[in-house]
Amino acid sequence: MAIIEDAQVDTSALGDERRTLLDGEFSLAISLIDLESLTIVAASNTFIEQTGLTAADVLRHSATALIATKERNKMMGALRQLEKRHVESYTSKREPDARILAEEGSFLWTRVWPFDAAGKSFALNEMNIGLEPKSFIFSENFEYSRHDVVVGLIDGDGIVTSVSSQVRDVLGVSSEELIGHRLFTASEEQHVRTLVDDRKNYTLSHSVALRMARRDQQSEELEPLCILTALAGTTDQCFIISLHAVIRTTRHSQRTSQLELHLVRIAQEIQASRVLDSFDRMTPDTHSPQIDALNARQLEVLRRLLRAERVSSIAAALFISPSAVRNTLSEIFQKFGVHSQAELLDLLSNSDVSQLHQDTLSIVFSVLNAQN
Repeated sequence: MAIIEDAQVDTSALGDERRTLLDGEFSLAISLIDLESLTIVAASNTFIEQTGLTAADVLRHSATALIATKERNKMMGALRQLEKRHVESYTSKREPDARILAEEGSFLWTRVWPFDAAGKSFALNEMNIGLEPKSFIFSENFEYSRHDVVVGLIDGDGIVTSVSSQVRDVLGVSSEELIGHRLFTASEEQHVRTLVDDRKNYTLSHSVALRMARRDQQSEELEPLCILTALAGTTDQCFIISLHAVIRTTRHSQRTSQLELHLVRIAQEIQASRVLDSFDRMTPDTHSPQIDALNARQLEVLRRLLRAERVSSIAAALFISPSAVRNTLSEIFQKFGVHSQAELLDLLSNSDVSQLHQDTLSIVFSVLNAQN
């Protein structure tokens, strides 16, 4: 279940065309929060720059110290909910602490997701500061797969020092197999060097994104997308990897993604309340030949995919392995003539099959109206 705290966050419109993440360095304001101590254990250079503080003022201090005193208990409560996994994410709009250098009337706009690494719980926090929220790079590009992302750290030599537990589903190797080894292949490391702005020393100042190869060489899978981010006050770098990330490039696609993201949130909240349990056995009512060609398992996986369920939860619900779910997804991709989850969702949102979404929306809004 995702919760939205204080206000809906509506990303400001960009130009009709914008550079994609794969074109070079970009700014990503993220921090990593230890959910036991509620301290910020790492933060990107952009995150520190936005606050106007120094790395020493932010790192190893309470995450609540960046917001106004009257907001801190609320933030602590939300982070505790993440730690207990009562919610899958939350979005907030908060007044900044007086030390934050920002225009009068500005807010800290944040989106926060939990993850586990080395037996501990952490949160990935994406932030921007202003009168209105700016672009949330992570949210826009990982919106279909935030549940299946991998978060970790590499040291100055490119060796993995920690990684979250979902790594096998995304890269095809266990965390034990990855820690202590290089994250990138030689060709991937060379590609990173071509992306950084400092061509002479190849020093990463902010963030870059690149496609990686799965380590189990399952070529039929979409190449994972990796965002590599320089961290303030250290030579360590943070990496975020997803198997089904979406690269958004136009205003139209951004509006579409934002609408879909809001619908996913609504569906998650309604599902968590269990008011839709009676609709669990619904079959999509559509005349699409692709839908007609799906077998029972493929149809069920597709239905759950459209409800924003993760691979692991689909596997648990159907009593099959995550690999079996991914194989079924590959079969669905083939029948629809696409190569990834992103392409499939784009196709469904722009074809007659969008009736699936419309039917779901009708149910959601009828339930909402009944509750009001």
